[in-house]
Amino acid sequence: MSRTPCRTCPWRVAQHADAIPGYSHDLAEGLVSTTGREFGAPIFACHQSRDGAEVVCTGWLWAYGDHSIAIRLRLAAGEMTRADLEPDPTIDLHPTFADMIAKLRADQTPPYNGETPPR
Repeated sequence: MSRTPCRTCPWRVAQHADAIPGYSHDLAEGLVSTTGREFGAPIFACHQSRDGAEVVCTGWLWAYGDHSIAIRLRLAAGEMTRADLEPDPTIDLHPTFADMIAKLRADQTPPYNGETPPR
């Protein structure tokens, strides 16, 4: 597991939506389910993961790892350590999913006010 969010991680405050490869705002908003605390809530995969070989997004892990039952199970199984959940204080990340989505929505050029932009 990477101990640093990738350069184009959407959780980085300085990241612009247009710089995230394959970014889709509709898909991104649908990932709100990864912030749930209930059993079965999905894990937020890194956008650089390959289909079938998904890895946990480090930015999400630092923000929501303690909330995720799936992550707690990985900790209990020894697949991860508590250190994996500790953010690097030198990296400026969004504290919440809502903050991240609001920033990425505002980044869209021109702004589409939350609607799907024309393709």
